Amino acid sequence: MKLDEIPKKNIYEAPADYFDKLPGVMMNRVTARQQTQEIFVFSALPWLKNALAGLALVISFIFIFLTNNSNPEINAAGSNQILASVSENEAMEYLLTSDQLDNYDLAVLPQAEQDFTHEFIQASEAEIMREVELADLDELSY
Repeated sequence: MKLDEIPKKNIYEAPADYFDKLPGVMMNRVTARQQTQEIFVFSALPWLKNALAGLALVISFIFIFLTNNSNPEINAAGSNQILASVSENEAMEYLLTSDQLDNYDLAVLPQAEQDFTHEFIQASEAEIMREVELADLDELSY
């Protein structure tokens, strides 16, 4: 089939009396839209939508804040119970095997008074004392 053989037909034909009826149809749509706008308050006052949305947002933030922070003592008691259920030996094993051992972790444990510096410091007590005596602590900046 060639392009010349395709029948030339205008596919964009308007129905009969289309343009005669068009202004009346458009006027009916516009008047119907104006009547519905008078019924709803939100469309008459567009700023009211924004005000109500902001008010709902503020109320939800206040509600969430008040429900989450109602009793911090209860939350602290629950966390203390969870920490009390962990044995001191398990906590010590965790601290000794972790790579991020710091002074705060050691100070919190009751077993921190024990001497386990040999686990992470490869020096004797005499060597440490000699280094401390040699250091001029007044010049060091912390």
